[in-house]
Amino acid sequence: MVLLGGPSLVLGAPAPPRAPPPPPLETETAALARAPERARRPVEVVPEANLLLPSCEDGAAHCDALGPSYGLGVSALYRPSPYFGFGGTATYARTGSALAGVGSLRAEAVGLGVVMRVYLLERGALDPYLELALGYGSFQTAFVEPDGARARDSAFGPSARAGGGLDYVTSESWRIGFAAGFSSLVLGRREQCRAGFCELGTATSAAMTGALVASLRVTLLLGDPL
Repeated sequence: MVLLGGPSLVLGAPAPPRAPPPPPLETETAALARAPERARRPVEVVPEANLLLPSCEDGAAHCDALGPSYGLGVSALYRPSPYFGFGGTATYARTGSALAGVGSLRAEAVGLGVVMRVYLLERGALDPYLELALGYGSFQTAFVEPDGARARDSAFGPSARAGGGLDYVTSESWRIGFAAGFSSLVLGRREQCRAGFCELGTATSAAMTGALVASLRVTLLLGDPL
């Protein structure tokens, strides 16, 4: 064994172990689960513009002459999780058409109820959903003859609307999208009024019982991201 420069340096002896490298620095403490502008929010206010194509009772020849109805609606939903929401909804629509040499038709549809949604995506720019609304519906059709005589056919009672939609998230607070569905009475009642006399359950000549509905919706998002 050879000693150089004093007792602290020994040739041929094993080198001392090296210290382990320091751990890498963490650049982020936690990654965000989703971009803030794409996050779902717990409160949704949804005004809508609707186009309705009437569905007529069998034998309602006058109803078949009705054109599309145009209307408005609004819904307010609470969304406790990214996949489910519920709330209230209200809609109104009306239309009219002239029948050459026969008379004219006027029709209106009113709906009020609760709405439930199942959302299909937790995050992202697109927000598709399935929708079911249950409540009260009223479809009224008035037929006015050339001499001014008026007959009003009504169908009203429990109603249901089933469909779905697709929204695009434009910002943290807004979505825009389209929806489609079918609205119909469930166990509804019929009424016909003529010359001031009304009779329940009669055969009608112009009664609507439902409608195909297409909607353009704008959604205001409120609350903290889910």
